[in-house]
Amino acid sequence: MFVGPATAQWWEPDLQVSALAAVRAVVPDVVRARREGGEGRLRYGDGSDYGESVLFSPAEAAVELDAAANPWLSVFFHGQYQPEDKHGVGIAAAFLEVTPPLESVVAIRLKGGAFFPEVSRENRDVAWSNSYTLTNSPAKTWIAEEVRPIGVAATLSHAAEEISGSLEGGFFFANDSSGAALALGGWALNDVKTAVTGGEVRTFNPLANEPSAYGQPAAFQPFRELDDRPGFHFLAQLDVYRFGGASLLYWDNCGDVDVNSLMVWQTRFFAADIELALPWEVTLLPSAMVGETRNAQLGTDFWTTSALLARDFDRLRVGLRYDHFEQDDDSRDLTELSLEEDGDAVTAAVSYSLGAHHRFAGELAYVDACRDSVAPGCKRETMLQVEYRLMF
Repeated sequence: MFVGPATAQWWEPDLQVSALAAVRAVVPDVVRARREGGEGRLRYGDGSDYGESVLFSPAEAAVELDAAANPWLSVFFHGQYQPEDKHGVGIAAAFLEVTPPLESVVAIRLKGGAFFPEVSRENRDVAWSNSYTLTNSPAKTWIAEEVRPIGVAATLSHAAEEISGSLEGGFFFANDSSGAALALGGWALNDVKTAVTGGEVRTFNPLANEPSAYGQPAAFQPFRELDDRPGFHFLAQLDVYRFGGASLLYWDNCGDVDVNSLMVWQTRFFAADIELALPWEVTLLPSAMVGETRNAQLGTDFWTTSALLARDFDRLRVGLRYDHFEQDDDSRDLTELSLEEDGDAVTAAVSYSLGAHHRFAGELAYVDACRDSVAPGCKRETMLQVEYRLMF
């Protein structure tokens, strides 16, 4: 039952603005990064600076606007600048949200637009930033690069004194190329978010076998509609306030590879995130993802697991994460190209907040990964980053 006009306020405007700007000093590895056409898994690395100098780079700038006309109608906008983006400036997310005022123990939320799947319990800072590390896990890196529902979703939620839960379902378009960069370029670990406004993912291209093609990355635009067929997702969340919570997402773009055998990728996956409050104020965040992606010729079955331990010491936060990632080749035709993949990564990070607007962070990331399509096959990378972040 809707609350009547006599009790509902139809015009209570409110605007909340959040923003960040971050710069980094990086000691990159000798392995060339994916966006440069190399085999590296980490965000930075061109080989020229390792051991000789430090690379200084803007990491990102972003602004989030949450404009409400009243308590049940609002618009959300997330704009960003990232050096890796094709256009530099773009829109990462934007949607309209309606929460009808009901006299019920169950709340309903409707939203339409482009939004990040609410499965990550690590990426809760402004602009879908990671709360614990500078570098995302493989699963969250891929979501930020290639997975962005652009459609409508409905959520039913209920909150009690000690527990809350929600169920969400939705339909979306314009994710028909999602999965191409993962299958061909392999897993990656970075914090780049692809813009839905013409953004592209640049990555290693295993199809370029000629030596002259080295350094020429493949470019994929994951947010395109090619088959006029919607995908769908389901999300379940449960939070027990004293102990933590869990999120489970199923996502399927329902790609029709018969429409465009090379550009459309049929991609589906399960993703689970858990947050546990352990003794001594330690937080454990394990997560897992398993799925498959394929077009008419190529395909992989993929999975990854992560476990992050974190603890706050007043203004100081420390985090340590282990990641494992794999892909099994499931290609139909190009048997001479193997997309098999196996890798591990360890990330250690520390951050210090100076008031509400300034944060300093340092991180050391190590990756050991092998792939048959890359000679000599295995790459070990180490990257050190120091960041200053301004937030308001």
